[in-house]
Amino acid sequence: MSSSARNRKEVSHYVVTAFPPGAVLRTAACSNFTSENSKDVIIAKSRTLEIRTSPVTGGVESQQLLPLVATVPIHGRIVSLHAVPWQQSRSLIFVTTDRWQYAVLGYDEDA
Repeated sequence: MSSSARNRKEVSHYVVTAFPPGAVLRTAACSNFTSENSKDVIIAKSRTLEIRTSPVTGGVESQQLLPLVATVPIHGRIVSLHAVPWQQSRSLIFVTTDRWQYAVLGYDEDA
């Protein structure tokens, strides 16, 4: 090994963005997820779920088209997203990741 090769230091770069993911990978329309008689949209963005609900007609909430209810980090890249009816008054969300992990998520409005 030459002396110039030994004196060279490897340079590696770690690139991080300061912005949250913006590309929508999957969506699911879901009834009764956040509350009874609600109509919700679940949006998968890379490793994050956004839970949005249709606003109540009239009032301050109707100013925003689909107000954000919650943002949920997922430990893995989301590859599928499905709404699952559960009981008569509630629905659940089934999420799978690229590493074959899964989660079944529910929403508790009192928590």
